Amino acid sequence: MAEDYKYDNLLPSLDFSVDLTDEWKARASFSRTIARPQYNYMFIPTNVNHGGTLTYLGGVPSASRGSAMLDPLVSDNFDLSFEYYYGDANYASIGYFQKAVSNFVGIEQVDRQFFGLRNVTDRVPGNRLDQAINALEAGNWPATEESIFTMTAILDNPQDFPNGAADYDGTGTQAVNVLNGYAVLPNGDDPLYTFQTALPVNNKTANIDGYELAIQHFFGETGFGIQANATLVSGDIAFDNGAPPNFDQFALEGLSDSANLILVWENDTFGARIAYNWRDAFLSQANAGNYLPRYTDEHTQVDVNFSWNVTDAFSLSLDGINLTEEGVYQYGRTYNMGYINSEADARWVLAARYNF
Repeated sequence: MAEDYKYDNLLPSLDFSVDLTDEWKARASFSRTIARPQYNYMFIPTNVNHGGTLTYLGGVPSASRGSAMLDPLVSDNFDLSFEYYYGDANYASIGYFQKAVSNFVGIEQVDRQFFGLRNVTDRVPGNRLDQAINALEAGNWPATEESIFTMTAILDNPQDFPNGAADYDGTGTQAVNVLNGYAVLPNGDDPLYTFQTALPVNNKTANIDGYELAIQHFFGETGFGIQANATLVSGDIAFDNGAPPNFDQFALEGLSDSANLILVWENDTFGARIAYNWRDAFLSQANAGNYLPRYTDEHTQVDVNFSWNVTDAFSLSLDGINLTEEGVYQYGRTYNMGYINSEADARWVLAARYNF
């Protein structure tokens, strides 16, 4: 039966805008927003793993599953900015933002049983595994995966091994024959499988803050101008690359500084822009597999745009994307632990627009 879960949220928003002078404007806003957890955390199917070896020999059965009962991320936001307007199309601004985010999804390890599965590799008093180990110990045989399976199968099939444990000879030949000819299936005397289960839960909070700077300036009536912006952002929870590689970590993903510089020329008919875009390295996945992080290296890209207003209603544009053919490099705990080193080509997009 599918899980059914509902939630309600009140999302207030309050905005202020004050003209300090004819040129200076101040803005402030307070709001609460929500965002759905990542869909992969909400998938219900369960994945199980037997643990690599017999539970009796130290194997730890594991499992993972999602949860449809996750709450949305809740962010309390504060923004403050000062803007200076001068000339007909020029401005400069600086802003500060802060976000207090709760209900981030972390991973909780709990013991769970699924589907009524019984564990034939776990020893409890009186079950077949217990009897097989007692028989091996009585005969001074080592208790290994091979010997335990062989002895259990022998004791489980008295019609083929009428002498019981005495029919065990400890040879590899017998072990291979038994392995190929018999299966040890669970029964009611075996304990239920207990899986160390990784479950997503809303148990993490984090704070994000930063600054945004922007400027736009056109040089008189020449049509030439410059636009620039930068975002400087930081969070209070980063991935610890030096931590032991045997547990899931929670860390803020996707945070990095970025900047753009754009040179502009335009008039009523033609326009041209060239943009230099930069983004610093960032954590793209906190747990990309085997408790390892995945970082995306810093990236620079140059784009161009040309436009032509053929008439008041019809226009053409040509966009050149990634002219420097920058690729993407992703790595693990160190820069030399590469995941992906992909190449990329420049792309050109020709577009036509007609306004009816």
